[in-house]
This record gives sequence, structure tokens and C-alpha cells, in this order.
Amino acid sequence: MSANGRLPTWKETVECGNHALNRRDYGEALREYDKALKTTPRNVNLKISRAETLVCLRRFVDAFSEFGEAYTIDSTNHRLWHRMSLFHLRLGAIDMAESFMLGASEACREDLGVKIAKAKDRLVRGEKARKEDNWIAALREINNMIAEGVDSSLPIMTFKAEMLLRLDKLERAEETIKSAFELDTTLMHIRLSKFLGMPLEAYVWAVRAQIELAQGRGDIAVAEAEEARRIDHLNDEISAIHTHVRLVHTGNKHYDSGEYLTALKEYTVALKYAKPNVSMLMNLATCYWELDMLDNYFEISEQVLQIRPVNSNVLNL
Repeated sequence: MSANGRLPTWKETVECGNHALNRRDYGEALREYDKALKTTPRNVNLKISRAETLVCLRRFVDAFSEFGEAYTIDSTNHRLWHRMSLFHLRLGAIDMAESFMLGASEACREDLGVKIAKAKDRLVRGEKARKEDNWIAALREINNMIAEGVDSSLPIMTFKAEMLLRLDKLERAEETIKSAFELDTTLMHIRLSKFLGMPLEAYVWAVRAQIELAQGRGDIAVAEAEEARRIDHLNDEISAIHTHVRLVHTGNKHYDSGEYLTALKEYTVALKYAKPNVSMLMNLATCYWELDMLDNYFEISEQVLQIRPVNSNVLNL
């Protein structure tokens, strides 16, 4: 009820919703839009505003449904295509964002085209850096993607977690992969089937497995690597990661039991399949030390120091 005691008009309700959205009070905006939609349930602009609010609340599946309803009302609405393009870009579905861009107004298409081209370019450069083992460069490109709007993407957040793992930032890697799984990204399994040349779900499980392994949770790591392999047992990278995780896990068990020669053999084979984490390299260095293979010990220690410049555990062996 308004200050003068009368019920607000439909226009006033919509304006209240818009003001709430502008000040980032998304819950209030949603309530006001819901009130207005009771009067005009097929108002396409209201539907779009409600969808935008749901995106801000990170309720992506609900937002997708609302955008879909708006589309059934008016499939020619330029604002709808513009917002759908931004929505898909935010979720990392760059090709879909590009498709929706075509239905936006000419002025909006120009702006969207710049954003989409930049996201594409950063992803290509990030993937190239990953292939070259240039983790810092890959992380920089992905961080820029996130800062420029691709901030709610399961694959992009997983990519970031993988790069943090390679850089021995285990706590941040684990936080990032957890944040990725907290995203309401059910739609991505429909809209984006592959990422970095492998099934999206398999990639996510493979990265999770490697983070769990680095954190010393070997049983969980093996189970997650097996899940990745179940999804795509024909993918060479997934199969290599599965083998690596399994070998390192058994190697760790033998290492903990003081069976350094057996652990050494398993670690050595594991190195042929996937990138090691620092913990595994340190164990490998210890095996060489205990077996009086000092040249090998110093070689592995140098690798550890390249990743972790100051490491008292290695220096004091």
C-alpha cells in the first residue's frame, strides 16, 4: 500500500521492482515483478526482468525457464535476445551466446560481439598455455574471462581450479572447485557437451580427482578418476589421469609403509601419464634419498623448487 493509503498501480509496482533491481535488492525485485505478473502474466518485458533477477540470484535453471516463457510470448523481442546472449556468456556457453547475439538490436550486437570475441580469444589462449604447461599464463587468461563476465561457468571455474593445482595453490584450488559445484549449472550439461576436447563432466571429475589426490585423499581421488573414465573411457587424457591417480595412490600406500623401492616404481610409471603434484614429487625425492640415489634426488628436488621456491621439507632431507 502506498503512502496515501491506496494500493499501488501496476506501473508503480513495476517501477518498485526496477528500483529494487538497480539497488541490487534482488529478493524485493522478484516479489514486485511477481505481483505485476499476476495482472499481466504475458508481459514479455516483465518476464525478461524477472529472468534477469533470477540470474542475479544465481538461480540459473529458473532463469532459463523464464527466458523460455518470454520467448514463447514474443520471439522477436530484441531485448530478450540480448539478455539471453549475456546469460549464456556468463555460463560459459560462448557459441550459444553468439547465436542469441544475432537477434539483438544492432547497437547491442556490436557490444556483444566485442565481449564474445574477447571471451573466445582468452579461452583459446588459455587452452594453448595449458598445452604448453604455462600455468601462470593460462590462469591469467581464465581470471580475465571471469572478470569480464564469464563468472558463473562450471567449465571455466574447473579450468581455474586445475591451473591453481598445477601452481601448488591447493587450498585455492579446492575452494574454486567447490565453488564450481555450488553453481546451479544443470543447464551446462545440455548446452556444453565438451570442453578442452573431452566431455565436460569427465573433465570436472578428472580435475576433482587430482585435487583430492594432492590433498592426500587417495580413495576419493581414485573413485572420482574412475567416474571420469566411466563417462569417457576412450579419451586419452582422461585414461591417463585415471592411471596416474591410481598409481600415485598405491605408491603413497607403499611409501607410508616404508616400501620405498615399490613406491618409486609406481611413482615413476605414474609420471608417464599425467602431471604430478608437489606432494608426489616430494615423496619421490624421499624414495631416491632413502635408496641412496642422490643424483635422482637432486633432480626431483629441483623440480619441486621450481614449483615451490622455498621448501624446507626438501632442503632438510
